[in-house]
Amino acid sequence: MESTKVGIREFRAGLAEYISSEAPVAVNRHGQTVGYFIPTHGQVAADVASLKKASAELDRLLSRWPPA
Repeated sequence: MESTKVGIREFRAGLAEYISSEAPVAVNRHGQTVGYFIPTHGQVAADVASLKKASAELDRLLSRWPPA
């Protein structure tokens, strides 16, 4: 799933819309991604499992940073 890229002000102004959507949002400041918002629509077990899997993958990628 492709994330939507928005600036901080746009994200803040449209927060209610982003909460109700299903797509993740990459929040940018001065052209650099500073965070991601991932709407969950409740704490369903499958959502939590997916977030844990994504977190483990992020940890794996960060352990290789910076690239050789």
